[in-house]
Amino acid sequence: MTWSIIARDEPTGRIGIAVATRFFAVGALVPHIRTGAGGVASQAFMNPYYGPKGLALLEAGVSAEDVIARLTAADEGRDNRQLHVMDRVGRFAAYTGAACIGWCGHEVRANYSIAGNMLTSPQVLAQTMRVYESRSTLPFARRLIAAMLAGEEAGGRQARQAVGGTPNPRRRGLPPLRSARRRPRRPARRDCAAGGGRPPALGAFPPLDAEPERTFRADRSRQARDADHQLDRGGI
Repeated sequence: MTWSIIARDEPTGRIGIAVATRFFAVGALVPHIRTGAGGVASQAFMNPYYGPKGLALLEAGVSAEDVIARLTAADEGRDNRQLHVMDRVGRFAAYTGAACIGWCGHEVRANYSIAGNMLTSPQVLAQTMRVYESRSTLPFARRLIAAMLAGEEAGGRQARQAVGGTPNPRRRGLPPLRSARRRPRRPARRDCAAGGGRPPALGAFPPLDAEPERTFRADRSRQARDADHQLDRGGI
């Protein structure tokens, strides 16, 4: 059970990804963002190369729709993949493979996209969207968290084992992950209040046209190893 949202905060231009799943270390596998390029969320029977390859295409100016077309065309396992993308000018696109486990699906709107698989019903996405659209006065990180909590209440509780988000390049040493707990708590809301309005598990990047203060580079070899493990467990 996994669902995620990629969003662009219209007032500030910041972008962010939030994801909830039963799979461990989701923050190292699903969300991929690069300042000046865009964002990719890759899930289901995840291809570990969609993230880095997708970001490279976005950085080269390829549109969100064309990124998805190129990635899936070259992938024999495309029917088992799910991904959604935001490009450098704020356009969104999404793809759900024909063999993804139901309930599965995606939605694309002007300022965000959302996708999920192995969900209890379409209401998980519907409630996530409803709250994200209705809470526009909240700070961006809180708005994303509120939306994910609404999806959880609509049937996403099984995905509380791990909650991930985009790493924030301005705050070093903060893990992009909430790992499993014996008694899972609601994702990062308490930390958001204690951490100056931005939870450690859910950062937001500067506007796409901003000059990055430094580049965040993930350990892709570790992602590949984690991806091999997740295939044995049935996907994300």
